[in-house]
Amino acid sequence: MKMMTNFDRLWSEMETEAEALSGRGILKRRISSDGRCPMFLGIRQPENRRAFIIHVAKDVAPLPEVLPISKGFDFEVLIAGDEDRDEDVSIILSAARADYHEVFAAICDDIFTKLWNLTGSRDAVNSLLKRMRLWQIFFEKQAGEGLSREAQIGLYGELHFLRRFVLSLRIDEAVLRSWMGSIKRQHDFQFGSLSVEVKTSSAKQHQTLHIASEQQLDESLVARLVLFHLSVSLVENSKDTLPAIIDDIRQTLAGSEASVEQFDNMLLERGFSDAHCHLYEHTGYSIRRSGFYLVHDEFPRIKEDELRGGVGDVKYSISLNGCSDYAVSEDDFVNELRRALQ
Repeated sequence: MKMMTNFDRLWSEMETEAEALSGRGILKRRISSDGRCPMFLGIRQPENRRAFIIHVAKDVAPLPEVLPISKGFDFEVLIAGDEDRDEDVSIILSAARADYHEVFAAICDDIFTKLWNLTGSRDAVNSLLKRMRLWQIFFEKQAGEGLSREAQIGLYGELHFLRRFVLSLRIDEAVLRSWMGSIKRQHDFQFGSLSVEVKTSSAKQHQTLHIASEQQLDESLVARLVLFHLSVSLVENSKDTLPAIIDDIRQTLAGSEASVEQFDNMLLERGFSDAHCHLYEHTGYSIRRSGFYLVHDEFPRIKEDELRGGVGDVKYSISLNGCSDYAVSEDDFVNELRRALQ
């Protein structure tokens, strides 16, 4: 069960206190009552940056070279304050900039939820580093200010495919792992020998799909490759938004807390955080049409082995008008997917 925190209020109170102080340092307030892994919120002065601090035994503190490096947060390990045991050190996580405070609050809420019931410093350090590597990937996808419009549309399309076709056939952690788009794999979904690439477009007229690399539609690298195209219209103040489809999938997975947690982790890897829901809730999606295409034979695409030596990182576009001979009916695809998921 997810804990409810009130970090924003505590930080605001501490910011008011910090205004009366001068010099450099960290004003901190303890937020955990368990002495085995003391946790604190802090305000770094004079930059007025919010911080999250845990005290751990010196022999389990991470070495500086293993700390995740990110444009969204700063990490450091220091000898703990005088009020702590001599062998304790402080692991200090700070927002890189004051304007990152919104997403930083989500990071700290996530960390606290994962650490509060752990029984030892070593487990706390391992869990902290694991979560921060996940948030490091999050900041690689965006600058902490929300996904671009193009990234939002792409994520919506993958979630639509996941909800409409995958979770309608099977619901468990294993099937969630078929969603590869969140971990920099070649294709968006992998079901055994069946690979699926999802392309979502919002163009009003000519349907052109943008291909990110020479490998993306190269079926010679996989056993079987299907392209799923989703055409959407963007509708202001519609109910079918990115946060809405995410909440719907969470409800579908609600019977398994582990599945919900895995889904949320995969969203972070795609650059989505609930802290930014307000940025996405005014843009809705209306589906105009969709279709499946089997990539084989003379399908219009570039294959890696067709490139001249020294050529790579190819980006190109294809027209759906040239793909009609390779169309696959939805029923045929669903039957194939059902067999792949058995």
